[in-house]
Amino acid sequence: MGHRLKFVMFSALLAAVLLPHPAHAAREKGFTVVAAIIKDESAGMFSEPASLFFDEAKKRMYVADTLNNRLVSFDNDFRYLAELSHENFAMPMAVARTSAGEFFIVDGKTNEMKLVDVQNKVIKPFVIKGLPPAMEKFIPGRFSMDNDERIYVIDRLNRRIVVVDRDGNFIRAVSPPKRQSGGRVFYGFNDFRV
Repeated sequence: MGHRLKFVMFSALLAAVLLPHPAHAAREKGFTVVAAIIKDESAGMFSEPASLFFDEAKKRMYVADTLNNRLVSFDNDFRYLAELSHENFAMPMAVARTSAGEFFIVDGKTNEMKLVDVQNKVIKPFVIKGLPPAMEKFIPGRFSMDNDERIYVIDRLNRRIVVVDRDGNFIRAVSPPKRQSGGRVFYGFNDFRV
């Protein structure tokens, strides 16, 4: 049920963002739209929401409302709860919540990961320690967390996924195999889930 709920909510958000007539277009593709969150009286209009995270423990959905420079939360029935914005982050492109209640985001304006400690009102860069050098500078993209709160983040310019622990210590990097002659060119990751 939890995985189905996440998939349906993800489909609903994508329908709200990408499809001109969400319910009609989604029905043609075999999806059931349970909610099309385009705007809300309390939250206002979204502007290019780029990512969402569903917290199974709290039954809350968090949306990275990128061009509005905020994170917006909804309850299990898609009712608006709150929003978070701060001068120390802009254009959030990805979001995840830890079991301790902190948020990881990718700040699209500065091209860095940040840790948002809501309780202590602190936002700081999330630095990856021991990251091996690559051809290009590390620019984080979307990311995912596993049950042990290891973070898997796309290294956008180096066509790999970097795996780190909760404290930012490098664990490993995952890359597709090198191109064989006549094979397809791999341009990089756009999104993924653990």
